[in-house]
Amino acid sequence: MYLSNIIDGKPAEYIWDSQRVEAKKSDFIWRAYLLAYSDESEQLYKNIMRKWNELDAISGSPLVFIFSNEKESSYTCTEPEMQRERFFPDIMHPIAEGNSFLIDMFKDLYPSIGTKIPCLVLDNLYSYDHDPIIINLENDSDISTIIEYISQCTLDHIKEVNDIIASIKAENLDIFDTYCDMKNRIIRICHETRVSVREVELLFRKYEDYGSEFVRSNLIEKWSSVREYYGKEIYGDSSYGLMVRALKIKDAIFDFQNRYQRYAQLKEQLDLLLTNLQNKFESIDIKIVHSNRYVKNKMSSEECLEADIITAENIYDDLIQVGELLVTNSNYDGNSNENSINDYIRDTLKSKGRYEVKDQTRHGKSINGEDAGEVDLLLTKDGKEIALFEGLNLDSVRKDYIDEHIKKAIVNYNALGTATFIVAYVNSRDYRSFWERYTDYLKEYTFPLKVKEKITVLEIRNAAIRGAKMILSRDGYDFPVYFMTFNVRK
Repeated sequence: MYLSNIIDGKPAEYIWDSQRVEAKKSDFIWRAYLLAYSDESEQLYKNIMRKWNELDAISGSPLVFIFSNEKESSYTCTEPEMQRERFFPDIMHPIAEGNSFLIDMFKDLYPSIGTKIPCLVLDNLYSYDHDPIIINLENDSDISTIIEYISQCTLDHIKEVNDIIASIKAENLDIFDTYCDMKNRIIRICHETRVSVREVELLFRKYEDYGSEFVRSNLIEKWSSVREYYGKEIYGDSSYGLMVRALKIKDAIFDFQNRYQRYAQLKEQLDLLLTNLQNKFESIDIKIVHSNRYVKNKMSSEECLEADIITAENIYDDLIQVGELLVTNSNYDGNSNENSINDYIRDTLKSKGRYEVKDQTRHGKSINGEDAGEVDLLLTKDGKEIALFEGLNLDSVRKDYIDEHIKKAIVNYNALGTATFIVAYVNSRDYRSFWERYTDYLKEYTFPLKVKEKITVLEIRNAAIRGAKMILSRDGYDFPVYFMTFNVRK
């Protein structure tokens, strides 16, 4: 996490935009402004500095953290344990005098913010389509709670984002990132200077389609009026720097239209992921986040187990419904590939919209203990993992194979003691007999963790699905384990 502030002597809107570009180039995802009035800001700032290493460890790199009050002063960091080169890289600006206009800017943009200070203003650096999120703060601990929540939710979806980014780079489309950043910045600045944004956007589209010299001249002419508004010392040299650089990049891209269309498709997928994340934070309730994150830390082990079981029972009910759909689906039977069934279960669980479901997630250690393992499905909610899912194909009680999957699920992949579901896709002529032999084996099985409650068979809900449950303990932390079987034989 990087601590920054605003440069003195520049229009607030320009700094707001310029800092976004610089932060994004440094791979930050969120920009968090802490706004406070001077009578409380000094103590608040000192408290943050005392917690800095803790906050930085929680947030990692996705967050730029900025502090501001309403006076022409700010507080400098003198803590020796903070490495200056780590927290104040050259590409960003260090704490500076004169940040009062930032609060004034926010008040102009969002009049209600004056009644919400102190507050955290959260800005998605990858989206110009969303207003910043304003989160009320009641005390210092709220900051840690929110930053942890933001960071964990963000890291939770980074794998999906990275997959799309990898496609962009593999297809050599990342040059469009630079072009689009420049174009979006130009359009945003034009909006601030009352230049017609619609006209500028139309000119860009025409130039992208035809590359007309006449359109190019019109764009530079529009930019000239922007420079006159702000002053060339801010936006570039006499050759109209920013606009000319953007147009030169466009001119240098081979097969621009077709490749830009493909880039736009991939960016649309990225935008959807970021929009979903933004929506999650827009509805943030600090009391609920406190409850989900910190109240549990104050629970007794029995209360924690009870809370985990309530969540796990809801997931068990969902898996019963998913299993019913699976066993009646003509596309799946005893010859189906294990991964294809896992994919079906993943997609059906996702469609319920109650939690995030990820497959083949690098998690814990592999069976040999040397590499990262890949859990079949990982269920998370609000950035917290709530269940692990391990699927396996069985046509008989293959003890060695079952033993391998049990150890992977409850030992190798499960460092936190998360509720675990081990689900067998059964291809057996006598399903009832298989279940009896399977549960007999589990009752006699020597588990690698302490058994707090022995395995018990759960109520039968239909002819094709069976379930059993037990409680294991890892390093003194108890968690539920469910064994389920789906009869996929047709």
